[in-house]
Amino acid sequence: MSLPRPARSVCPFVTAGKIENPSLFAGRKDELRRLAGWMSGSQPVSVNVVGGRLSGKSSLLQHFTQTYAQRVAKPGRFLVVCICLRLAKPKTEAEFYQTLAAALSKLRAVEQCKPLRAALAACSRGGKKEFTDLLELLSGRGLLPVFCLDEFEKLFDHKDTLGKDFYDGLHSLINSNKMMLIIATREPVEIVAEGQQLLSPFFNFGQACELKDFSEEEAEELLLLPSPLAPALDADERRLARKWGDLQPHLLQLAASFLFEARRHGKSRSWAEKAFKQERGRRLEKSVWTKPLSAKAIAQGSRKFLTALAEDAEKCKKVLLALVPLAVLAGLAYALLTGKMPTKDALDWLLKLMGAK
Repeated sequence: MSLPRPARSVCPFVTAGKIENPSLFAGRKDELRRLAGWMSGSQPVSVNVVGGRLSGKSSLLQHFTQTYAQRVAKPGRFLVVCICLRLAKPKTEAEFYQTLAAALSKLRAVEQCKPLRAALAACSRGGKKEFTDLLELLSGRGLLPVFCLDEFEKLFDHKDTLGKDFYDGLHSLINSNKMMLIIATREPVEIVAEGQQLLSPFFNFGQACELKDFSEEEAEELLLLPSPLAPALDADERRLARKWGDLQPHLLQLAASFLFEARRHGKSRSWAEKAFKQERGRRLEKSVWTKPLSAKAIAQGSRKFLTALAEDAEKCKKVLLALVPLAVLAGLAYALLTGKMPTKDALDWLLKLMGAK
């Protein structure tokens, strides 16, 4: 009889926030390879990473920032930073470019270069012009800054200060091939921008990277954490986690974490299943929650609806006019068949309707 496996003290499955430890990141190899290819091509191509809530966008951007040097030739020519715009909260054009510059200033390659430090210091007090000067300086040194911007939609909360002119200016910067953006949104950014009534060539992104559910191989890789040689879960636990979480990355992490906790604390697997289902319901309910519509949004939606209704009014009128005779004939037929109207009366009524009398 085999002895029970000793419980690990640290759970390798991440169920809250982005994955900070690169050794605990699993899957998304194709997506990482594509990001590296777009970054290191003959000219950089900005990318829109698209995925719903809990699809792993934040973790992907973080992991790419941590591991890009292993994926590209001459990694020293890139300056890659990851910024969560929900936390940074830039509300104006100047604050946005200051946020990007502040992230670059923390890189060791920048800290060791006096001219770059001076340019970044100017950016901390300036706006687009100072940031453009910084890009010129970086380009002259053969350096390409790559900004991974998580929760990009947060910029749309400030349309009054970050409007069309801002996005047009940002578009001109990425078109200069002196910087690259990798932005993460829940829907394709052009659709989000259209819903916000923002029009700019910036939103016509060159490439999109959609995050779908894991493949079978990716799910197995995750469930073998922290190492295939010493996985935290045994084979039966991995089978249950796969059954409960299907191929959704976050749900797999969640199922595996409850199975891990059940063994560590001496609880049953039925306890783990119940706890998983309760937490899954809570998180999925949260993932489909949307903010109440503002009065402005309701008004805009109403105008669109009324405009469309007016445009189709003529079509509706024709359809209704075509249906009236059919309805009349159906009513007469019903009255005759049920005996509710004598045949003579029905014919007289029909002739009157037709204008014959």
